[in-house]
Amino acid sequence: MCSTTIPQLKTIAKAFQLVLDTKCWALSNGKKPWNYDRGFCLTWSDPDLFLSFWEASDLLYDRETFGAGIGLFLGVENRIACLDLDGALDANGTPICEHAQRIVAGSCTFTETSVSGRGLHLFYEVDPRTEPFHLRAGISGRDGDFFTGKRFIRLTGNVYGNVYPIRYLPANHVEYFRDNFGKAPMALPEIKPFTGLTSDRSLSARLSGAGIPYKHATIIPQPFHQDHGGIVECIETLCPNIAQHTTEASPYARFVRCADGLVTGRCFHAHCDPETLRAAGKSMAGMLTAKIRAAGDPTPVYQLLEKCEKMGMHPISGNEVREIGYPAVVEACEKFLRGRHAQQSRESVPC
Repeated sequence: MCSTTIPQLKTIAKAFQLVLDTKCWALSNGKKPWNYDRGFCLTWSDPDLFLSFWEASDLLYDRETFGAGIGLFLGVENRIACLDLDGALDANGTPICEHAQRIVAGSCTFTETSVSGRGLHLFYEVDPRTEPFHLRAGISGRDGDFFTGKRFIRLTGNVYGNVYPIRYLPANHVEYFRDNFGKAPMALPEIKPFTGLTSDRSLSARLSGAGIPYKHATIIPQPFHQDHGGIVECIETLCPNIAQHTTEASPYARFVRCADGLVTGRCFHAHCDPETLRAAGKSMAGMLTAKIRAAGDPTPVYQLLEKCEKMGMHPISGNEVREIGYPAVVEACEKFLRGRHAQQSRESVPC
């Protein structure tokens, strides 16, 4: 069963006529954009996987997308902005403060309740490159934001108040919102420009040296990558956080190395969401480094080798180990153990 009904879907289609054919739509799993074919969460940097409204709505009622919702990415080939008022309504559906009442009454634009039923989404069409901002405390029940890009909004189609089309919000009206309801901007740290000094620490060489399988991949460069000299290497390998995977989603993570040596990683599994990892004091790149270091530790290799030699494997001297490398020694030991296991299985079969 889909979490969005046919009447709700029709309401959404009527409100968002400007972007129905635009590739900015996606199905959702809860509030997160989700690719049900591959089983992973989407981000704004995956535009090749976005759908039109019609493509997304056609998938809503498949068996594989049971319980899915629908939403769109703001600022992706569109000029849609969203004023998100979390906790703006009380249990009776009435705005809890005068500021929220003024905003809703004066906007006259398509407004819907959020998934929780206690928040409001007000949608506008804005000029390109309109900057987002946070609302100050007291405007909404909890957090409030004016989103203009790099944000997925899960739609409900539950209209709040009168039914209006999405209204164009001129730049001076955006500034009015910012001046009267926005937080005072915080001072941002200075951005250090790319110096031109490059790093030769190849990811593929480090993974090969540690005996970790990988494959080369490609990614669409983002402005963030250009700030660090551009992408010089992109690889896919088994996610270093795979122990936390709870579904049959892709077990691989993608890592990008920029010219100045910066390494970023991303996994397609929900448990590897950057915000979740950051809250736990972790990162994909940090876990990959720890995995490479652990794979390069010779102690487990010599322990495995000693175990196999006691079971009858031909001894390998220390010089031979250093010559052929740790991955080859581990592979030889595993091959020997598989042979011994097969032999024991044959011997245990009664004649």
